[in-house]
Amino acid sequence: MQALKGWDAYLMASMFQKEATFAAGKTHTNSTSCSFKGFDFDPGHADVVTNDKDEVNGKEHGYDQEITAYLNNPSLKFARVRPNDLAAFAALILGSPTASQDAALTAYRHRIVPITDGSALPSVSIVHKIGGIQTEYKGAKGNTLKLAGEAGGFLSMDVGMIASGNRASNAAAFAAAITESWMKIDQLKFFLETGANIAIGTGCAFDGTPTTLTFVDGAGGADTLTDSASGFVADGFKPGMTVVIANATTPANNGSYALVSVAAGTLTFATGSWSVGEIGSATLTVVGTPTQATEDISSATPDDFSIRGKSFEFGWDNKAEGQPGFGGATYLQDVIYGRRSATFRATIQFASDAEIAYFTAQDVCAIELDFKAAGLIAVGGSMYYGAQIVIPRAKIKAYPQPKGGVGDSLSQDFDFEIFEDGTNPAVIFDVFCAQAAYLAAP
Repeated sequence: MQALKGWDAYLMASMFQKEATFAAGKTHTNSTSCSFKGFDFDPGHADVVTNDKDEVNGKEHGYDQEITAYLNNPSLKFARVRPNDLAAFAALILGSPTASQDAALTAYRHRIVPITDGSALPSVSIVHKIGGIQTEYKGAKGNTLKLAGEAGGFLSMDVGMIASGNRASNAAAFAAAITESWMKIDQLKFFLETGANIAIGTGCAFDGTPTTLTFVDGAGGADTLTDSASGFVADGFKPGMTVVIANATTPANNGSYALVSVAAGTLTFATGSWSVGEIGSATLTVVGTPTQATEDISSATPDDFSIRGKSFEFGWDNKAEGQPGFGGATYLQDVIYGRRSATFRATIQFASDAEIAYFTAQDVCAIELDFKAAGLIAVGGSMYYGAQIVIPRAKIKAYPQPKGGVGDSLSQDFDFEIFEDGTNPAVIFDVFCAQAAYLAAP
């Protein structure tokens, strides 16, 4: 008999459309779900089995046993992460994804932030097949996320989840896998800023009345978009952003444009950007996206650790707890989170005592990690496959003493405590890929 092989395994999850209610399960299609490659999955069976050996029953070795709780704590590891992998599981764990489209192209930026305190985390259905056994695990909620990378390698990801324990044999066809390149550490930019120059620029949108906008054709000069209500600066537009314009009256004015300069009432673009001058339509949208591979955390010049970087690790913990409740028939009734926390540490090549001073002065730091692949998501667009992670407020919590033995290049370990800055979320993910939405409502 031919032995079954461990590589003959499959995994999919309803990452594009969440469960309607906790542990409701899903009908898996290419619209709701995707399959994954390069995974190491453990369903984490942790069932509670109870017997009568602690009771008087007239028998030396007891008599009976039953399952009193079905529990699953799935874990998932990717040695090499694709943008879809990151977007899917970051959205599941942090809880709140929002998509912005690159004009009318099949290219999207997914901003993923922690869900508002008191809101429920989304849940998904996971289907795993191994050894010919195909099982659906319902009510899977995200608990922990670890991202790590070393110079010369790839971004890796570890995911921890808690599921309802409700599992059943499943015969659904596996949804298509997403074809993307791995995110490489040689594509990573690493920026840090301190003090008064911190200005988080993770994208913005015009939030005034679209009909106050005017496309001005500069003929032989720069083209501009003007706002009679002078709201551009307040909305957060910054030079260097890519601005995506959609739903203009003249379709040829839609597109993605590099923003040259910003004033309260004027956005300035390159000559020839507009097809025609016109007043903004009632449904016009103007969205500024982060500048991939260029820092978005500073109004000055940040520290660029891209050359000196050796390794990093980011962690998020929901401190989730399963809720058995009453009447659950041996399954969890929900999974809720506790006081969530984030961690970040990095090792960089030692160059000077500048970063030591950040510790001794307990300077506020903002951190940005930016992955940008070589290829555009959609031809003619402005977005590239990749991701950006921004931590708006952090402080170094241990003295970064230079270290290294004889013949070694000296390095420093930075261990950060992450806080809230009162305006932005504790951490902000922007993931760029061709998928339109994650964890949409059914």
